[in-house]
Amino acid sequence: MELELADGITLVLPPILITIIGIIVIILLVKWSKEVETRRFQFSCIS
Repeated sequence: MELELADGITLVLPPILITIIGIIVIILLVKWSKEVETRRFQFSCIS
């Protein structure tokens, strides 16, 4: 998918399905990393 922004500037993006899958993967990784941080914090407080 190509988006023309200005004079001769074109933004080339991958197909929409790949973009959606990539966004979902990034969101899941961010949620997972936050869970890992909170679990480590709880474990370090207990011990």
